[in-house]
Amino acid sequence: MTRRKPKTTVDETQVWISPFPQDSTNQVPIDLFEEDRDLGSRQWTLLRYSTEAWPPEIPVPVFFSEYKNAEALKIPDIFKSKGSILMSERARDVFAGVDMGRNEMIEVPLLDFKRTKRLAGRWFALRVLERKEGIDLANSDTGTEEYMKPASGDHVLIHATGLSGQKFWSYRARSGFKPRKGVAVFRGTHEGVDLWYDPLLAQKAFFVTDRLYRALRAAKLKTRALHFVEAIMTGEEN
Repeated sequence: MTRRKPKTTVDETQVWISPFPQDSTNQVPIDLFEEDRDLGSRQWTLLRYSTEAWPPEIPVPVFFSEYKNAEALKIPDIFKSKGSILMSERARDVFAGVDMGRNEMIEVPLLDFKRTKRLAGRWFALRVLERKEGIDLANSDTGTEEYMKPASGDHVLIHATGLSGQKFWSYRARSGFKPRKGVAVFRGTHEGVDLWYDPLLAQKAFFVTDRLYRALRAAKLKTRALHFVEAIMTGEEN
């Protein structure tokens, strides 16, 4: 788990931000088993974008190893696959030890390459359903980005222009990224549940309290492509 600290005068960090997995970069070679394409598409949408509880009529998704020798994978405790965050039972227990609110950790089967037997251990898919409107945009480091053009400067919150001209906010935190100010959140945002998303970033990033961040570090979990950056707590109230 990589820690990147922006230059700030804040004495105590209360909130951390982490990008949702957007692509296949650094992902563990484990994929969603889509025996039924329509069902698989709906399962993926529920995992990646839905903020509602998992519908009881939809079977839980099944994942499988893309390596023939699954034991050689050395699967970490937390990793991303198919745009989702998966975790071991050990990692699940850390999340279960804080206030998760409506957030879900759905147990999912993890099969071998031939899809004939389950791999050792229990595995869970994280669904971030809790919502807080806490980003202080006026005090955040922001920039602009046009489709197929790089962002202007080193920024964290990016006001992007998509292929069809639509405008949206996104979040960027590459390895080694050094934000000038970072993402600012309103005072009191850390109160309540310990894991949430902000509608301004709509599934681009998720937030955790310092309590959950410290618990994850204390557990010394093996992770892949899980990065946290300190959010700046401003004196403003939402």
